[in-house]
Amino acid sequence: MIPFNFNKITEALQEMAKVEEGANEIEEATNMYTDDITGFQIDRLAGKKGPSFQINYGRGKGKHIQIPKSDMKRVITQMTKAMNAK
Repeated sequence: MIPFNFNKITEALQEMAKVEEGANEIEEATNMYTDDITGFQIDRLAGKKGPSFQINYGRGKGKHIQIPKSDMKRVITQMTKAMNAK
């Protein structure tokens, strides 16, 4: 199994949460983070309800989740809690 560094993902998610409000006019996806070894990628894109982020994971096609920017801080908080749970 390939070791996975959750610290880098947490840092990338925190950076995404800092994206300025002026980014509401996104016309195409922008890559924010890529890890070629694990196939993990984070993209910023224009979602149905405003700016969103798509997290692609694994090497298989279609393995992704989309999170509206308005929910990112809550997702980061809960993911951090889940990663630190014993």
